[in-house]
Amino acid sequence: ISFKVKDVVLVYQTGGNHLLALDMDVGIDLSGLGNLPLIGKLLPADQALQLAFQPVLASNPLPSGDFRALLPAGSSGLPDTLAPGIGLATTLRMGGFPPLTIDFGTAAENSKLKPGASNLDASLGSPTAGTASPDPGSDLAKTEKVTWVDLQRHFGPLHFQRIGIGFHDGRIVALLDAALAVGPLEIALVGLGAEYDLDDKSLSFCLDGLAIDFKRPPVEIGAAFLRMGEDFAGKAVLRTETLVLEALGAYGEHQGHPSLFIYAFADYPIGGPAFFFVEGLAAGFGFNRRLIVPPVGEIQQFPLVADVIGQSTPPPSLTGGDPTAAVNGIRDELAKLERYVPADIGSYFLAVGIKFNTFKLIDSFALLVLSLGQHVEIDLLGVSTMIVPTPEAGPAVEPLAEVQMAFSARLDPLEGFLGVQAQLTPNSFILSRQCHLQGGYAFSAWMLGLNAGDFVYTA
Repeated sequence: ISFKVKDVVLVYQTGGNHLLALDMDVGIDLSGLGNLPLIGKLLPADQALQLAFQPVLASNPLPSGDFRALLPAGSSGLPDTLAPGIGLATTLRMGGFPPLTIDFGTAAENSKLKPGASNLDASLGSPTAGTASPDPGSDLAKTEKVTWVDLQRHFGPLHFQRIGIGFHDGRIVALLDAALAVGPLEIALVGLGAEYDLDDKSLSFCLDGLAIDFKRPPVEIGAAFLRMGEDFAGKAVLRTETLVLEALGAYGEHQGHPSLFIYAFADYPIGGPAFFFVEGLAAGFGFNRRLIVPPVGEIQQFPLVADVIGQSTPPPSLTGGDPTAAVNGIRDELAKLERYVPADIGSYFLAVGIKFNTFKLIDSFALLVLSLGQHVEIDLLGVSTMIVPTPEAGPAVEPLAEVQMAFSARLDPLEGFLGVQAQLTPNSFILSRQCHLQGGYAFSAWMLGLNAGDFVYTA
């Protein structure tokens, strides 16, 4: 790693006008990294990474032509007119690729720019600089205007996806999305960033997310951990030919108290009688978390149920394809989950679930939830599905009918209330998927209070 100050320009004019400009480089010579374990031999030894900074401080508007003749030969060029304030230009050089240059102008010009606006070097063509800030969740993203430039460049085992540079209120921000691939293992860093405060000379770092992907048949391992506001949330999957393990959860500090939840599911045939053949188990708990049970019409989309019955949409991989879409997809999935499991100091829950089939005709999943703390409640919810003819391995056959019923039961012992509901989901059809089946039933009974002894049944 090298750091070099190439040029320093200091100009003072009668009347108090002054200018300070620096041209400095930070570089990594890859030829010196050949002894690194795992990746050393994969790095191109004849190339280098270099990031150049050109900060400019001007007191008043100054035509650079007044002093350009005083600059030494080979010095970096300056704009024709320098507006007052602090400006920053950065240039990224990666091996033999054309350099990437982002000019943020001076403070006076910067204040007129809309978030995401940038003046890119003409040699780049039209790189992507569409997002104004990093994905929500980063502390830097909350306050800084960041211009993203799409790189999509491979450097040996390294894949640089995009870089973000920002300058605002005297702070310089640099963010990077990159991936490292070594054999079957790939690791992606999302929103790896650094912020330098020019006022107090402090340097801080952040990381919005980390993804790990390992594929060596018959084993596949994938995990993603992202920052979600004040929480850190994640999801991990282990898959073999006969076993699937999936876990998700979140942790954060709320009102000075730790708050977390974990939920895991194992898809593995355990066995049992034909009418109750167990195919998987699920379990979870929440500490200083409250589990919000959805209405019966939304149970098939409830994350703790949808992931088990296979009706959740897998988000794109962070380690391949469009990193922005991948981050947003996983973030949306985790955000949906946290809407159902919000932080609530003094609330706790335990959940156990079982996936089973009946005579290989009906596939079911039932989840039992015990909520404790500020309120005591017992809930049973799940989904049962029957497809005719029963799907089998081999060529896909369009089914003649599908009946999927979501069910929910709630017992509140303090209020003395019992409620049971069931409803056909929109996935139910006969003969054609455009011919939907509808229907449901509900039962409610009151055991305490003014309505003790009353019940209602409808179908």
